[in-house]
Amino acid sequence: MEHTIMDSLGLTIVAMSLVFLILSGLMVLMQITAKLVNKSDGGVKEKVSKSSPVAKSTMVQPNAELERVALLTALAEASENKQGKHYQVEKIERIK
Repeated sequence: MEHTIMDSLGLTIVAMSLVFLILSGLMVLMQITAKLVNKSDGGVKEKVSKSSPVAKSTMVQPNAELERVALLTALAEASENKQGKHYQVEKIERIK
């Protein structure tokens, strides 16, 4: 049984249309789900914020491990992937 180019083209169009319809259906389902989730979460967020007061000032305590991560990140950014440079840290200061 031989297939012509027109048979192949018809099959391609049908397959692409089917994939398009399925993806469109999934997109609609995702949008509906997002709207339902946002409606149910909105009421809960309002109730929680009204019933429990949140402290206005929350200070993050200095942590040696976090300072070291920040230091290494800053050094990596400063080096810009260039070999042979040597940096020395003079001061660690938190920027707000």
